[in-house]
Amino acid sequence: MSSDDLIGLGYVVAAVLFILGLKGLGKPRTAVRGNQLGATGMLIAVLVTLADREIVSYWQLAVGVTIGAVHAPARGPVQRFRRPRLGARRSRVVLRGRRSRRG
Repeated sequence: MSSDDLIGLGYVVAAVLFILGLKGLGKPRTAVRGNQLGATGMLIAVLVTLADREIVSYWQLAVGVTIGAVHAPARGPVQRFRRPRLGARRSRVVLRGRRSRRG
């Protein structure tokens, strides 16, 4: 097997792990396992990308990491925005609507 074949195989394995990880995140019981599979897939993808010299040079990687390390703390914490929780209100409206139709 050539190095190109190994790199391609690494990307396929990473993609499969991402998909399985997303599938596992669907249920609370399997969410931890899904998160682990997704993280493993990401690690494999990063390592394969670093092994492929045609995609990125280590100099470019160092510049990107340096810019990110300087920019992120200067920007400060990321603010979350809150969305209104309308689920309970909508259920009451639906239930009231069904009761009124029944009589």
